[in-house]
Amino acid sequence: MTDNDKPISDKPARDKHYPCPECRKPMLRREGKKGPFWGCSDFPKCRATLNDLHGKPSTEINEDYRCPLCTRQMVKAEADKGEYWFCSGYSKGCKVRLADHNGAPEPAFRCRKCGNLLTKRKGKHGEFWGCRSYPECKATYHDSEGHPDF
Repeated sequence: MTDNDKPISDKPARDKHYPCPECRKPMLRREGKKGPFWGCSDFPKCRATLNDLHGKPSTEINEDYRCPLCTRQMVKAEADKGEYWFCSGYSKGCKVRLADHNGAPEPAFRCRKCGNLLTKRKGKHGEFWGCRSYPECKATYHDSEGHPDF
C-alpha cells in the first residue's frame, strides 16, 4: 500500500459504513492521484471502486476534480514536482494546470468571450480577472471576493 492508497480520515465516513456494491463488505475512503475515491476493504480480492462525492461513495463524478476546459479528470502531480494538478488529457493537447487548494484543484473560471481560462491579476486599480489567452482575447472581469464578477 503506497501513501496515496492509504485510507484518509473523515469523521462522517467513519461513523457510517457503506457496503461494496459487488461483495457487500465495507467501502473505505482513500486518497488517490486523481482525488479521493472509495475502494472495497476486501482489495485485492474485490476491486470495486466508487467516486467520492461530498464524503460519500457515488457513481456520479465530483466536478471539482474535472478539467474546466475538456472535462477529463485532473491528476495531482507527484509531491517532488510541486503542489499542483494537471489535466489527464495533457498528452492529447489539453495543457490545463491548476494550483492545489487544500487537496483539490483550485477553482477555475472560463472567459465568457472566448472560453479560455481566466487568471487573477494585479493592476493599478487592484485585482481583476483577465483571460489567459491575452493579447488575443482582452476580456477582463472585476474581482468579487476571489471570483470573477460576471
